[in-house]
Amino acid sequence: MRKLIDETGNKYGEWIILNYIEPKDRAPENKDLSYLAKCSCGTIRPVRIGDLKNGKSKSCGCLRKKNWNIEIGKTYGEVTVIEQLTNRHGNLIQKYKCKCSCGKEVLWPADFINKKKNCGCQFMKGFNVRENLVGQKFGKLTVTEMSEKLNRYGKRSYVICQCDCGNICEVYRGHLKDGHTSSCGCIESFGEEYVSSFLKEKGISFKRQYRFSDLIDKRELPFDIAILKENTVIGLIEIQGKQHYDSSLLFYSEDLIKHDKMKEEYCYKNHIPFLRLDYRKGKQNFNQQDWNNQLLTFLKENTDYVL
Repeated sequence: MRKLIDETGNKYGEWIILNYIEPKDRAPENKDLSYLAKCSCGTIRPVRIGDLKNGKSKSCGCLRKKNWNIEIGKTYGEVTVIEQLTNRHGNLIQKYKCKCSCGKEVLWPADFINKKKNCGCQFMKGFNVRENLVGQKFGKLTVTEMSEKLNRYGKRSYVICQCDCGNICEVYRGHLKDGHTSSCGCIESFGEEYVSSFLKEKGISFKRQYRFSDLIDKRELPFDIAILKENTVIGLIEIQGKQHYDSSLLFYSEDLIKHDKMKEEYCYKNHIPFLRLDYRKGKQNFNQQDWNNQLLTFLKENTDYVL
């Protein structure tokens, strides 16, 4: 068995070895910390003798902290230092119990005290202040009311908006203000543009975002495209993206599905031919030939336009 070298009294950097710690006296998480040492600043704690010998540990950290001059009872920013903490051996460590002006107590190392102005309460306070955005417009979205929906931090940060196309959606207010969200999704509706171009090419009279005065849920609900004959509606078309099918998406809502059903029932009740085009695959993957066939069939069966 290798003979234990007595390191007591030896100095490594700012450390002086006090005594050897028997294995049975070491905490499980400190099983390789074999000596108790004292730093020149007065800090006493277990150390790894190998780190001392190879120069990896030259002090308790006070060499880079010695200019901090943390004073008990002094206020730094909005944080007041209450006491310096001790480790499990009863020795002082470079960590302090502090109290913020908001009343919250925190346990901070010295570098936090000099760098941070408060415990973070001022940052979080911004989430509690709900700026009234009602009536303001962002892109195609007009804020109609503040939402009670909570974000993952438990703060109210959503608003209810009406899009110019008529859809109602719930949007994170930060996304409105930074321009991330500017519509319910209709701005990127290549599908609606494609159908419009198709109808123009065929000489079909139509109108986009057509509304009926007797189809209302708080406000008139729009159809994407109404086919007209002498200003009379003879057919209606809806282009429905994946937000109409996937409940995990931002713009999916119970109101959206409710409105889809109301539109379909309205067409059935008033004997207006109705075509729903599935736009779930988006611009890059939609089947152009399939859409052309559906549109041609719909027009031939429900209008007297010459195609």
